[in-house]
Amino acid sequence: MNKGSVRPARLSVVVACVALGAFFVAAMIYLAGRPLWFDEYMAETNYPLTDPASMFAPLPFHDQAAPPLFNVLMTLLWPLTFPMQRLVLGAIVLTVIVLALWWLFRSRWSVLAGLATLLAIPLASYMATELKYYGLEMAGCLVLAAWYMTRDADRDITWRDVAIVLGSMITGIATIVVAGTLVGLAYLEILARKGWPAWRALLPGLAAAVLAIAYYLVIRHATSVQMAVYGGVYNTLGLYAIVKMAGLSLLVVDWSVAFVIIAIAGLALAISSDRIRILRAGIAAGLLYLLFTVLSVLQIYPAIAPRHVLWVGSLAVAISALSVEEISRFRGPIGVRLAIGAVLALLVVGAVQARRKLPDLSQGVERNAVVLRWLENAPPSDVGLWFGAQAMVEVERARGDEAIAKHRYHGWMNPRSVLPGPPLSEPTFRKRPYSQIAAYVEPRRSEPGAIGRFGVYHVLQDYTAPAKTLVAQMPRGKTAYIISTFVPWDADEFGIHLGQVAMQKALTDAGCRYTPKIRVRRAFVLEIFCPPAPAD
Repeated sequence: MNKGSVRPARLSVVVACVALGAFFVAAMIYLAGRPLWFDEYMAETNYPLTDPASMFAPLPFHDQAAPPLFNVLMTLLWPLTFPMQRLVLGAIVLTVIVLALWWLFRSRWSVLAGLATLLAIPLASYMATELKYYGLEMAGCLVLAAWYMTRDADRDITWRDVAIVLGSMITGIATIVVAGTLVGLAYLEILARKGWPAWRALLPGLAAAVLAIAYYLVIRHATSVQMAVYGGVYNTLGLYAIVKMAGLSLLVVDWSVAFVIIAIAGLALAISSDRIRILRAGIAAGLLYLLFTVLSVLQIYPAIAPRHVLWVGSLAVAISALSVEEISRFRGPIGVRLAIGAVLALLVVGAVQARRKLPDLSQGVERNAVVLRWLENAPPSDVGLWFGAQAMVEVERARGDEAIAKHRYHGWMNPRSVLPGPPLSEPTFRKRPYSQIAAYVEPRRSEPGAIGRFGVYHVLQDYTAPAKTLVAQMPRGKTAYIISTFVPWDADEFGIHLGQVAMQKALTDAGCRYTPKIRVRRAFVLEIFCPPAPAD
């Protein structure tokens, strides 16, 4: 290849990188306007945090938890509109990913391949704009993976390495496992190649270990309430976690994308002059996957949704970046052509995936914005709150939406987060007759921990008691309404929701007439009329 062709080639790669980055930004803008869903509203009830100590503790409301760094960030972003919050978070995630790819790989090809892979994972742009910490966690895992894949296996761990590892680790929770595993592998490599390092060379690693343990203890404390409240939900996988992990991984990285990345890695392994880098990356990725699966089986790191395994996408991006970089180093025109072909393959996959999935993702998990608009436009009414509706009303009122403050709301539960005490914390409590459980939970709706106690119905999959309580609180002899988010009125992709079944039964048993006024994706508004109570 002559020198005159090098510069245009480099320019074309830069242009392609900019174009891919622009596409990712466009996807985030497209997704930023989606309505908040149940989990996001519950998290938003906690911000802004005014007490510095609360940044490191379980969040005060709705049994939520988040890493301290995310708590600081959301407190700063709270004055912004929700779409702007999403865009700022997304911009941070994308910036960290691009800088990591360039700074660690130092290759335009790596940036190009990484961005192409990122586009091939539609969930990446979605989670980057989620008002939860998962997008930052994805970026942190990517930095950790890129750090390990690009470091010289013969080189001692330095204070620079410690700064990269710890800075990445504090972005999330899964990052603790990724950081610990990769640092451990790095020291095993040093031990195998150079023998036991001197104490001076061990100091950065020891410091990293101490700080990692401290961060783990902070996260353990921050998640204590959430895990105690929802332990029955998270700890029901058992050996099924192996199958669950595989299924969730394919929801993050589609099988077609995984095939392309494996093919590129195989090609790099075949033609690279430094095959050990590809082998190290593959071994590390396999070990991480195995470790997370074992932790899920042991119920230490339970994964029940794609957001819990976004680290799979981070590994995919890092391996793709490394492999294409190695291909691009192959001497001769064929190396460049292979690199271009690999990147184009990823681009095609990414375009297909994004085009197919983004419109659906833009609607959000639940279309509760329709319910919110109804609340704003309806005349003052009696409104019952079912499932996630309370968090939505709390957040919107706190942000100054006076149009929804005109209603009289029923069915409030105390959102204050507390550790469940006995008898709720006793393993045998959920084995009691349903009537005894309801007799304990329902009278305590105004006490701290009420939202957490409601979680027992999630485990039992029976919402009869809370539905009956809400209907009993609704006024009789006049038209009223019940609103719900997270619960569909009609069967959806997950089937019929038992919360809807319980509400229908409670209304029917009370002799109430009901008509769905709004029935959208995982949200509804019911118009109800309950007859006057009979005179004594």
